[in-house]
Formats: sequence, C-alpha cells, structure tokens
Amino acid sequence: MDVFDLKYFSPWLKGNIDDWRNLIDCGTLTVFKKNSVIFYMGEVNNYAYILKDGRVGLNTYSEDGDEITIAIIESGAMFGELSLLDNEPNICTAIAIRDTEVYRISKPDLISVLSTDPQLHMATMNNLCQKIRLLHSHLLNISSKSATSRVALKFLQMYEEYGIRTNNIYKLRIKFTHQELANITGLNRVSVSNIISKFTNKGIITKNNNYFIIEDLEKLKVISEQGTFDNV
Repeated sequence: MDVFDLKYFSPWLKGNIDDWRNLIDCGTLTVFKKNSVIFYMGEVNNYAYILKDGRVGLNTYSEDGDEITIAIIESGAMFGELSLLDNEPNICTAIAIRDTEVYRISKPDLISVLSTDPQLHMATMNNLCQKIRLLHSHLLNISSKSATSRVALKFLQMYEEYGIRTNNIYKLRIKFTHQELANITGLNRVSVSNIISKFTNKGIITKNNNYFIIEDLEKLKVISEQGTFDNV
C-alpha cells in the first residue's frame, strides 16, 4: 500500500451500524448536543460508544493548549473503546461536532458480547487497527509534508468522502471552518486561511453558500504531492 494513499490518511472514520447489532441491543441511546464533551482526555472510560447519527471529533491537546483533531467519527463507527479495554486514560477528548446520537455500551456488556461473538470481536479489532493506522498517518503527514500539501490533501480527502461531481467541478457536501481544517492538519488557523486564499486566487477552490467547491481537481493533486504552487 502507498502510504500517501488518500483513504489511508483520511481522518473520517465510518462503519456499518449493522456490524454492532448485538452491542446496540444492550446499549443505551444517548443524545449529546453540539459542542458537548462526551469524554475527556486523561480520564478512564466506563463506556464505549457507537455513533448512530451526527459527528464526533477525537481531539488531543499539547501542554500549550494546541488542539489536533486525530479522527472524525461518522455514523456506524465505534469510539472510546481503547480506554475501556486497557483501563488506561483516554488519549483524546471526544466532542460532538453537531447534535449527535450514540449508543453507550458499558464495559461488562462489551466484554460479555465480545467473548461470545467472534464476528463482533473482529469488527472491534478492525476498528482499533483503523485508529492505529490513522495515528501513524498523522505522524507521516506532519513530519514529511509541507503546510500547503497538508491542506490540499485534506481537501482531496473531503472530495473522496463528500464530493458531488457535476461535469468537472466537485462540490463538498460538508461545511467546515478554517479552524476545523487547522485542527485536522496540525496547523494554525492563520496559516490555513492564507493557503485557502491562495487556492482561491489560483481558481482551484471557490465557495458558495458556505460550501467549498473544487474547480480544478488535477491542480489540487499536484499541490498535494509537491507542496508548492510553482507548477500550477
């Protein structure tokens, strides 16, 4: 596998809700309003969560308070299971990006179902492996790619996940702020805003009703690979 494959780097984690049916049956449906904290970095979880609807960010923070979004949980994905399984503190804070519904699963219920359901056990292992690969990809991304390349790559990932193609123009079906994009690239908001302005000036990206539109996908790919505007 190419370590720079778009899906490999994608922070958006999705799942199939039907894979968790036996767990959902013993879970409690819980609602979190937008910006509510589901659990905190540094505390030990008593529950795992399966996202029914909404969106959850898994964020980590430096000692200086810098925020990095490690993953964005989408419908059908499990989160919070790591701390529950190893009884160690969470490495992330989970925040509802919008109004969100989750199935909350207690530790005894999770362990009981995992011990009797091999298929669900494998689904849980695959979910953990996804997160490990994502953490690895963050390290590669931050250590080997320029700021411009990182922002371009995230736009390409969003196109893969949420793009609607009309002729050769791609509209993203998801709204996000410059700060949110800064969080998932490990950059500051000013840097991201400056890079997006350059994309706009080059006619690569436009915006309509707060939705970004990719006008030139090929140029964006070149920038993501080369990290510069020199050849576009």
